[in-house]
Amino acid sequence: MSERSEIEKKIKEIKNKIANLEKKETKEVNKSNSSLTKDLIRSTGQGLTFGFGDEIEAGYKSLTRGTSYKDEVEQARDELSRFRKENPLLAYGSEIAGSIPTMVAGGLGVRAVQGAGKGLQAVNKGSKVGQAVKSGAIQGSIYGAGAGEGVEGKALGTVTGGAIGGVAGGVTAKIFPKTTELAKKLMKKDVRLTTGQAFGGESNITGNVIQNIEQSTSSLVGVGSPIQTARINALSDFNRAVIKEALEPVTGVLSKKEFNNLIQKNLKGNELFARADDILTNAYNKELANVSLGVDGVNTLKASIIQNVRNANTSKSNKSKVVKEITNLINGKIENGEISGLAFKELQRDLSQLSASYKISQGGDIFLAKIIDNAKKNAGDILQVYNPDSVLKNLDLSKVGMSAIQNAVKKADKTQGIFSTGQFLSALKQNDRSIGKKMTARGEGFLKDTGDLANQIMGNYLPDSGTANRLITGNISVDPIKALAYAPATIGSELAYGPTRSIIRGLLQTPRLGSYISRPTTSGLLSSTINQGLLNRGQQQWQYQIIKPQHQAIQLSMV
Repeated sequence: MSERSEIEKKIKEIKNKIANLEKKETKEVNKSNSSLTKDLIRSTGQGLTFGFGDEIEAGYKSLTRGTSYKDEVEQARDELSRFRKENPLLAYGSEIAGSIPTMVAGGLGVRAVQGAGKGLQAVNKGSKVGQAVKSGAIQGSIYGAGAGEGVEGKALGTVTGGAIGGVAGGVTAKIFPKTTELAKKLMKKDVRLTTGQAFGGESNITGNVIQNIEQSTSSLVGVGSPIQTARINALSDFNRAVIKEALEPVTGVLSKKEFNNLIQKNLKGNELFARADDILTNAYNKELANVSLGVDGVNTLKASIIQNVRNANTSKSNKSKVVKEITNLINGKIENGEISGLAFKELQRDLSQLSASYKISQGGDIFLAKIIDNAKKNAGDILQVYNPDSVLKNLDLSKVGMSAIQNAVKKADKTQGIFSTGQFLSALKQNDRSIGKKMTARGEGFLKDTGDLANQIMGNYLPDSGTANRLITGNISVDPIKALAYAPATIGSELAYGPTRSIIRGLLQTPRLGSYISRPTTSGLLSSTINQGLLNRGQQQWQYQIIKPQHQAIQLSMV
């Protein structure tokens, strides 16, 4: 063979070897990628099934392959253990990520378990911390059982996982901040609460600290101004919310956009009330022009009132007195045998004033006030009968709410009509026409629930007079260099309580969310580690007890 042929033969052999090596490397890489994919699927499935993934995998393989379930489950656990050792970040991260859908979808199941039995129902009515402890215990128990091996391991996992999960749940609820349930209710009414208002008030340590810091720093230079602005905006939103609710009997329940079209968003205080009052007044005047009581209606009104007074449990002289006074009021409103809508509203006003004159007196006259109040109610019912399409009752209810709001605005004359929650509740009490203000004592009345809710969250906050801010502004105008000292704090506070407020609130709740998501997985894995140590220790002690007598026997034989 020629030298050239020898060289070509060797080149061909080298090429074949290179090709074989490339095929082998590709096969190994594919095998490695396939193994990593399987590992990720297995660990994710472990989280998705709350620690029961290895048993589910083993059951499926043993049925489809005809192999031993015991061998399959041991292999699955060995491979899962290997993946955790080789790549703990991917292994535990994918397992926690896998548990998220189960945590979200399984929340209903957990709550169903929590609700079983009167004892658990009683706990459900307890504190948020107690509920979190119970929820964490249930989730930890389930994952602890799934992570345990064998009957004994699963039993220990249930107990240990439940204990760890319960503690973790309680610590999470107690320490990490979140928007309270009461705050969520008020925020649904389009009230832009500050971070402290949203987080504080539910025995949450960090939430209350944030609330206290917010309150204590609101008067500090630079930092305080954005906080005060945010709190005033929240108060203005509350004012807007109760006005929206007061008008709903007339306007119906409006969306945020619809209400903003009705009353501009930028209106506050006196301007806000004036616009709402114009809407109600115009609707009232329009409706009054469309209703009236004819001759039959007037006669029915008189007969009804006389009959109700006669049925009252009072003296004959009192009955005669009340009938005469009410009849005179009715006759004074009749024109051409009819009572117009406007005259009818004047009649109701006169009846209210007559009732009020008896309420401030003593003895039996209080009872006469109640008779007159009933007469006023009967008059409204009769008007509705003769004007079935009228919305006057709805207008009357709106007027009751707006009357209380008007009194609150008057109390807030120093803050341009922006009233506090305390001023609003005081106005509601002032407008309570029930005898002895019984409705206020019972916590009842139109708009009362919203007022109480806001008062719990926002407190009786009143904007200050602005003296400190004016002094600072004056100093800065004299010496502008001083403004630089306040710039960093002002910028930070403006961001925290301005355009990025919702983002910062979300970031502050991230640790709680992370703890909630990882709690079952962490509880189950920790319980598995602890239980394995306990079981191994028990086995070692048992082996020592077996070996020890033999060792003693050997020593005796040597002696």
